[in-house]
Amino acid sequence: VAEIDGKYMLSKNSTFDLVYGRSTLQTASQYGTYVPTGINVNSLFTSGSRQSNAAMTKYTLLIPKSKTKLTLTGRYVDPFFKSYGVGFIRPDNLRYEMKVEQPLSNKVKVSVLYRRDEDNVLSLYNYKTILQTAGANISLKLKKSLSLRVGYNPVLQQVHTTDNSYSARNLNSISNVLLTYNPSLKHGSTMSNLMYNYYHLTTGSQTSTFESISASNLTQFKKSLRNNFTAGWFSASGSDSLNNKTLLLTDEIGYTFRKARNVSAGIKAAHNPT
Repeated sequence: VAEIDGKYMLSKNSTFDLVYGRSTLQTASQYGTYVPTGINVNSLFTSGSRQSNAAMTKYTLLIPKSKTKLTLTGRYVDPFFKSYGVGFIRPDNLRYEMKVEQPLSNKVKVSVLYRRDEDNVLSLYNYKTILQTAGANISLKLKKSLSLRVGYNPVLQQVHTTDNSYSARNLNSISNVLLTYNPSLKHGSTMSNLMYNYYHLTTGSQTSTFESISASNLTQFKKSLRNNFTAGWFSASGSDSLNNKTLLLTDEIGYTFRKARNVSAGIKAAHNPT
């Protein structure tokens, strides 16, 4: 895979970004019976690779007087594009996104988002899925070292066939709360996070929920010793699972020697209550 990135300063407060990538193609049989012309040409620089492209454009504008930040993003990814871990993105995707961030004071910041995703960009398959997300987040700085972020994102899912034999609409939602504590220490640093996520998912025939609560702490003692602790609780209401509750604990201690040599040891434990 090859990728080229560019940024152009339109003005002091506005920029335009362009990213283009192209990858080689794998065997067509992995993707069904449809075989595009030239798909067996395994090259980055021939016309046979025209269905393994990816591109993203982004426009950013900052209004100094109101401190408003506007970001417009567009993304197109061919169904046969393979990132191979370089800037990993989902293939067969067309996305439009608009995001506005607005500080209301030194302690309050609000952001709103609209995003539209669709697959089957080349109409290779019978089904097409469209996801539309409109969400809002508010960030509060409660104290010098304590901050809170709350978000709510409804997601409208539309599925239909190209021959109009099937159509469905489902309204889902994602809610999250994040509390961060980052006090100042004389001989080190520490950061603690407490996060709650709630997913409400509907499929037309049933409704399911997914909840997760996680707490984490990363503490650095001077420049050598560090400890990273995480605890998480996951719960799902799906009726197709025998065990839908999990408690996960991890702790890792690390030490950095001179010349950037590191050693670490950790423990992980999971519990599924019956």
